[in-house]
Amino acid sequence: MIRAGRRHLVRTLADIAQQLGIAEQTLLNTGRHREPGFPRPLGAGRTRLYDAEQIAAYLDGRPVPALPDADDDEDLLDRQEAAALRGESTAVWDRRRQDPAVRAHTVVICGVEHWPRHIVRDYTPPPRRRTAQGG
Repeated sequence: MIRAGRRHLVRTLADIAQQLGIAEQTLLNTGRHREPGFPRPLGAGRTRLYDAEQIAAYLDGRPVPALPDADDDEDLLDRQEAAALRGESTAVWDRRRQDPAVRAHTVVICGVEHWPRHIVRDYTPPPRRRTAQGG
């Protein structure tokens, strides 16, 4: 999750590799991003996103600062986090996120869709329409 007010600090592995002056594939091949103490990704998705302040501290050899831990209505959740918050599978959330009431609030960061916590939490799906039973 991207904590409220921190979306400008989001970085990808490609950004981190560029900061190190190496190719992204070199970063992946060396496994540096899996070393002890390397900051954890911000979400559970395929595209790994990181907090720039944590990355800078790690690369400078300083202690990695903790991210805010208080939930905020403006936290941005990826699809796995949104599904977990609602107690649904990602397949169910994938259908729900197509609703215009949710779609209007989609925020794409580094190619990854996110939704504000309050939208995910408060979304109520429209009632299902019953179809006439013909005979």
